[in-house]
Amino acid sequence: MGKQLAGQEIGYYSLTLSILKECTPEEAFEIIAPDPDSTTRIRQEQDEDMYLLRRDGIPLKEVAEIFCTTQMTVAKRVERYKRCLG
Repeated sequence: MGKQLAGQEIGYYSLTLSILKECTPEEAFEIIAPDPDSTTRIRQEQDEDMYLLRRDGIPLKEVAEIFCTTQMTVAKRVERYKRCLG
C-alpha cells in the first residue's frame, strides 16, 4: 500500500509542477524522480544546448543542422525550454 500511495503522490507532484512550470508531466516527473538512463533527460539536455546556441546568436538553420532536425522543431523546443526556466 505504501508504494502505491507514494506513486500517486509523485504523480500529483508532477502534475502540479507541470502546471506551474508549463512543462509536460513527463518532464516534471524527471525533475522530481530522474532516471539516469532516461531519454527525457537526454532531450532536456539537448533543449538546453539548443537554447544556449540560440542565445549565443547561432542561426536556427545551423542549430537545426547540428541536431538533424527542422528549424521549427528547434524554435519550439527553445521556446518551451525558456518557459520552463521561469
